[in-house]
Amino acid sequence: MGEGRGRATKQDGRLERELRAEAVPEGRRGREDSRTTHRVRCPSTPTTAATRNHVRGPRRSGTQGRKLATRPRPIRPGKRGGITSLTLETKSMRSDIAGFQSRVTGLKQRMGSLETQINTSQVREQDFIYLRSKLTDMEDRSRRDNIRILGIPENEEGSDMQTFLTSTVPKMISLDFDPPLEFQRAHRIGPKRSDNSSRPRPIIACLLRHNQTRQILQVARNHGPFRIDQHEIRITADYSKETNERRKAFLALRPGFAN
Repeated sequence: MGEGRGRATKQDGRLERELRAEAVPEGRRGREDSRTTHRVRCPSTPTTAATRNHVRGPRRSGTQGRKLATRPRPIRPGKRGGITSLTLETKSMRSDIAGFQSRVTGLKQRMGSLETQINTSQVREQDFIYLRSKLTDMEDRSRRDNIRILGIPENEEGSDMQTFLTSTVPKMISLDFDPPLEFQRAHRIGPKRSDNSSRPRPIIACLLRHNQTRQILQVARNHGPFRIDQHEIRITADYSKETNERRKAFLALRPGFAN
């Protein structure tokens, strides 16, 4: 009797559930069916992790979920053209950079050659300065027996300059020479001037004996200038052009040093 009642009760429960399912709308019925599907347990099978996984399905880890979420989307046809243009621009930029690098390399090579040329030019300039100073020194040494006589009027010497100076210079500086004064060469500098009122050309005379040259220059430094027929006469040493320019620059600064 008890078993018969239990079966009747189960049948009644099934009928009641079927009637309720028919009364529920289709959309809600699907949701409730899905809920009841997970809630229904088999009375003869114990509930374990395996059965839960069988019913619910295997769980996905967070990493797999993220991987699925970040799966790349297919490229649309419109975007392919943009990527192609970017690729072309990148290639163009690379070619430009390669061209710039080649130009920089060429400039470095030219700079290296220019530095070599500059160093060579500096060495040559130093050599030129040294050789020029040596040439100036040699020229001054070759002129050390010369004297310059300034202020003697044109045509005063006549036809023989050496004879004129041999007789005129001792009288002009009031100095007797023993042995007598002798000149190797004597002449005026520059072209002949027809106007006697202009400044006369200087005379360069080369003496035979160096000690006589030193005597004349010493007397001229201490007692000059001299006079001949109301004409002021000066006697100086004969230097090269470079030495004369340096002497003029020094004479311009000499008053400041004297004070």
